[in-house]
Amino acid sequence: MDKIKKIIQEFTKLIGVEIEEISSEQDHLYVNLKAFGLGEALEDIQYLLRKIIKKQTDEFYYLNLDINGFKKKKEKELKQAVQVVADRVALLKEEKVLNPMSSYERRIIHLELEKREDVKTESVGEGKERKVIIRPS
Repeated sequence: MDKIKKIIQEFTKLIGVEIEEISSEQDHLYVNLKAFGLGEALEDIQYLLRKIIKKQTDEFYYLNLDINGFKKKKEKELKQAVQVVADRVALLKEEKVLNPMSSYERRIIHLELEKREDVKTESVGEGKERKVIIRPS
């Protein structure tokens, strides 16, 4: 873990951002950075950092990178929006196919709605066209 933290510190120094917090839980590593104007590039930065860590270590961690709480805010908005969609699906008894999204976003939806007994979710499609269907139970 110390080696990975050092890699992250070196990487963030190179791209000119400050680490706000690094924490870990089992095989998940959470990193929150302070930066301006990088929110939209978050997935690309996370991908690049994962590749660097994988190449330089034999350790495996799921990396969850956030910048200025951008991802946390987006996750909260997604959870709120999907609850509204799920309410509509349950009320009208009609399935709703969501737009294609990343595996991270699909996972958030599945986890958020698994608590509900009135709807169920399923991912369909391939690659960048993979999406979630919300169905009444």
